[in-house]
Amino acid sequence: MAISRSDMEKILGPLDNHLAAEIVAVDPTVDELAQAFYWLNAEDAMVADQKNMPTGKVANLVGILEALEDDDPALA
Repeated sequence: MAISRSDMEKILGPLDNHLAAEIVAVDPTVDELAQAFYWLNAEDAMVADQKNMPTGKVANLVGILEALEDDDPALA
């Protein structure tokens, strides 16, 4: 089942159509998007705890969200 915009906004907050389309293109589960968001926002702590780097869809989502932060530092 495809992730809904409502699901995305519960995790990420309001988002534009372009970002929503990029996320949908990855075809993630709600859990995968939540993992990517958590990883991005707790990266230093996770690296310090020696957590494995994300792979697959989660890694793709981290890349999308990192690019978004690079474009708009206020989102970091």
